[in-house]
Amino acid sequence: MSNSPAIDPSRDRVQSIDQFRGYAIFGMMLVNFFGHYSTKWVDALNIEGLKDPLKFIFGEQLHHHNHYMTYADTIAPIFMFVVGIGLRISWLKKVEKYPPNVARKSLAGRYFTLVLIAFAIYTGWLWDALMSIGLAGLVGLLVVDKKWTVRIAFALALLTAYQLIFSYTSYGVWLLRLGSYGDGPNDLPWPVITIFLPLRDALLDVKINGGPLGHWSWAFILICGTVAYDIMATRDRNKILAGLACMGLILTVAGWGVRAVGTKAYFSKAEPWAAAAMLENDFGPAKEIMGKSHGMFASTAKGNPEAEAALEAGNLEEFARLSHDKLVALAAQKPTEAPRYANGWVFSKNYLTMPFPFWATALAVFHLLAFYIICDILKFNVPGMAVVGMNPLFLYIFQSLTLEMYGNLNSHWNYKSTESGLFVLGSFVVYWGIMYSMARYFYNRNIVIKI
Repeated sequence: MSNSPAIDPSRDRVQSIDQFRGYAIFGMMLVNFFGHYSTKWVDALNIEGLKDPLKFIFGEQLHHHNHYMTYADTIAPIFMFVVGIGLRISWLKKVEKYPPNVARKSLAGRYFTLVLIAFAIYTGWLWDALMSIGLAGLVGLLVVDKKWTVRIAFALALLTAYQLIFSYTSYGVWLLRLGSYGDGPNDLPWPVITIFLPLRDALLDVKINGGPLGHWSWAFILICGTVAYDIMATRDRNKILAGLACMGLILTVAGWGVRAVGTKAYFSKAEPWAAAAMLENDFGPAKEIMGKSHGMFASTAKGNPEAEAALEAGNLEEFARLSHDKLVALAAQKPTEAPRYANGWVFSKNYLTMPFPFWATALAVFHLLAFYIICDILKFNVPGMAVVGMNPLFLYIFQSLTLEMYGNLNSHWNYKSTESGLFVLGSFVVYWGIMYSMARYFYNRNIVIKI
């Protein structure tokens, strides 16, 4: 794969990329709108026989889930993938005119501005899409000028680092919502690195989209987008078809592979529960909890060779006898709720562990391949997609603020109106009409609003 694309990014446009970008925006608007609603409005429709399919679409597929993927969960990765394509195009344009350090500084300013905007508008859900785009863009800028092999290696290193932190520190327990950071007896202890971190309560309060380290995983998707553009930039049909197909297949195998072999055990405050169980001579549950907990009571047995040997041999009765005093102290920390466990190796946009970025990126690649075949080979364009794809980040911010105002109006008027099918569908038509009209206005005048 060449490091210098055959396409001149300042003069040529690729229809499939424009259409793909527009599809990402449309999908985002669709999911963001209907994600605010339950399916009560479907029940109000007099369409017997279609209610179940509509509930599946509007109740399942247009909502996010923690443990499996729906249509809604594919949109943010596609959007991030498109941002990666745009980052590569912007870089190639800028280095035609400016030295690399100037080009990098200019693009860094753009993504840093997105981070500042995200801080301003994401009250209560700090780690949402715009923040992820800004931070992942800053990370991607570090290698946007490198060969595709270096970019992929860097992206994999970031993803691996994120996975290790998730799996072997309290960060994973926190993100799985099995515990919260704080100073209380049942809280997770603050990570040492946060001691000097300003606003740490706010930064570690929102448990969505990977939290404050999630952009490492998002950056994997973004960087893959830069590589996909290089494939598209060859303008060679066979290379594009084969390259995107192979890229998608490799990522598919990787995603489903790590999902199949990943560990599935995370416990909240497991050790105090196991300690209490052992003191009550209930060794079955104690063994089960210890087997799924990272702690394994090694610190409890430390300094007592006999207790260490009993623990190593799995003789919990002997271990409990030898470590009685320490177990009493540990059991005193038992929280009121039972230990819960969650599978961290699932297709989850909230956890962003390895299965999700691999599989989500594969889906983004296959989407791009489909648009290439439909638009560039078959010469068919979906009406309106290129229009809404011209100003993606501006439209994202505008629709986010519009939906927030719409929600406030709903709350002020009467929430029962959201149970009316006519009201909900009519509201979406108006919402889409406003977004498209603004996009068309800019498109007709060739206005591109860049952050």
